[in-house]
Amino acid sequence: MGVVIEQLRAETGEPRRAINLGETGAKVGDAVERQLPLVEQITEVLGPPSLVTASIGTNDVMFTLKPRGPAARWQRWQPGFRLSR
Repeated sequence: MGVVIEQLRAETGEPRRAINLGETGAKVGDAVERQLPLVEQITEVLGPPSLVTASIGTNDVMFTLKPRGPAARWQRWQPGFRLSR
């Protein structure tokens, strides 16, 4: 993410900020309940972000026996989400 922020700074000449809310071992439920609400709180204080990246669900896939479970938890936060095959 740092490389992308530096590229944005170079191209626009404007200051950019990167905040990593990732947690080692976090699952979809963790992201929905703790990490994503922090984006809204940070935006209220610091203004809208220049860039948002998210990698959500990898730990669910790696550590669950119910592959549809992560998609169901994700839908609670993002209605309309569909698991493609």
